[in-house]
Amino acid sequence: MFINYTVKPSNVTYYQSFTSKITGEGDKVVKIDKYSPNSWFEVTVRSKSTGEIYLQDGFGMAKGYNEYLNRTLKVLKRDDMQIEFKRNNITATASVWVKPEGNFNDTTQFNMTTDCASFAANPRDLLGPLTATATPTPTWTRV
Repeated sequence: MFINYTVKPSNVTYYQSFTSKITGEGDKVVKIDKYSPNSWFEVTVRSKSTGEIYLQDGFGMAKGYNEYLNRTLKVLKRDDMQIEFKRNNITATASVWVKPEGNFNDTTQFNMTTDCASFAANPRDLLGPLTATATPTPTWTRV
């Protein structure tokens, strides 16, 4: 199962003053924009029957997660699962992809034209596409 999400956290702006160490410049004020420390998004995947957590990840330093705005998470377990999305002070979009064959009773309702390969790669979270490097093959001829 693949869970792909995109988040747009709230920003906070504040001003910080400091005294410059350069002679004659005196006090300075700097405007700082950053993600709100109260913005977070959490994905939890657990077994419906036992409650065992298979995956718990997300966005936001307040919860101890990274600050990647786009992620693709992978769960390799087979089970009847419960997926939970929680958030605070953030806009999030998530999609879940599972292989219908063998996972659902009626697979006729699914469109098989898309699959997990259609997720856009995130260079911060996923490796980019592998490219082949040409290896020269010598050709020998008799003289």
